Amino acid sequence: MQLENRMKTETVMDFDRSARDWDENPLHAERNRAIADAVLTRVSLHGKARALEFGCGTGELTLRLAPHVDSVLATDASGGMIEQLEGKLTGSAPTGITPRQLDLLAGPLPEGPFGLIYSAMTLHHIDDVALLFRQLAGLLAPGGRVAVADLCAEDGSFHGDVTVPHLGFSQESLETLIAPAGLALRSYEEVYAVAKKDASYPVFLAILEREGGE
Repeated sequence: MQLENRMKTETVMDFDRSARDWDENPLHAERNRAIADAVLTRVSLHGKARALEFGCGTGELTLRLAPHVDSVLATDASGGMIEQLEGKLTGSAPTGITPRQLDLLAGPLPEGPFGLIYSAMTLHHIDDVALLFRQLAGLLAPGGRVAVADLCAEDGSFHGDVTVPHLGFSQESLETLIAPAGLALRSYEEVYAVAKKDASYPVFLAILEREGGE
């Protein structure tokens, strides 16, 4: 059973294989639009932030946020996803986006600091979330913000019989994970809901900052 679960985890994590068809699902674009709008409403950017996205996928969220910041380093562990983003960076695409295949837990880390660090629907795929937040805290500029969107705590039905490291995050569980990194939760709000068959799965947006606002 453990081997079977591990194989299913590896299948759902194989984003290289699904990258080419990822944008064919209109719900992905709808979700990223809602998350981008929520980030822009809750974080004051003023066009000056140097930004980092982890788990950028095909870059739909970054393409929506890039016009509001100085530059974006868009990272993903999947080379297939990065390839799809690179293919979009022509013509009328926003400038200042640098795609890079990178696993923030494996390193090496990019050169900071960043005034905004963000992600969408990536956190529940990461085994050691506490370590990730420690890495992010070290990359955050004074006064910077981390904006994380992901599933609210759910019963496991979102992924069906496929195993993932985390079944979403409650506000309390997220606060527990970020505290050792010296990060504080500024807000935690539901900003979208993923509809699947007869169920709806809320997606939260959490805004984090360094303890004391430094």
